Amino acid sequence: MDDQPLRDYFKFDETDLNANRSGRFSDKQQKKIIQEDKKITKLLIVIGIGLAAVTLMIVYFAIFPVLASWQTRPTGGNIGALFLPGLWGLIAGGLAYLVLHGAIKSRMNFSKVKFKKVEGPLHFVAVKSDDSEDIGYDLRLGKERLGLGLVNDDMRSAMQEGDIYAVYYYKFNDDKHLLSLEWLESAAPSKI
Repeated sequence: MDDQPLRDYFKFDETDLNANRSGRFSDKQQKKIIQEDKKITKLLIVIGIGLAAVTLMIVYFAIFPVLASWQTRPTGGNIGALFLPGLWGLIAGGLAYLVLHGAIKSRMNFSKVKFKKVEGPLHFVAVKSDDSEDIGYDLRLGKERLGLGLVNDDMRSAMQEGDIYAVYYYKFNDDKHLLSLEWLESAAPSKI
């Protein structure tokens, strides 16, 4: 069977497949994983810094003026004037902390990445997309749901349901990411 449509669709080559067969990442796969991780980390840091800036603005423009005028207002008015900005400041500050902490903690460490291989007969399970009426197909090998994202009809026609495939993927933080796959044998007995 020609694996080229699979390689094109899932974006891997013979070098990647050979490395994965040996139970390791290819150099290209490692670089791609590191780049994606850096991109996500940068995005989280920007969001976290933005939330921290919002927190500081709330404190400076809403809370400091109330504290500065504390003696000239009744106590009940001061507490009421602090309640909403204080609440929003705590929410924004808490979110900033969670996002920045998550960005630092979730940095990919290859010692935490689990390289996996699964073999078995291929099955497609139709799944309706949440945001549209489109139907995609979830890949399963044997009884194991791969959870690698949905494939379309073109890919479904390139892969014979029931045929035996090997799928190489990595797992990080309970997310599965496909590295490569290959056709191993036909489900139908060969006729001689």
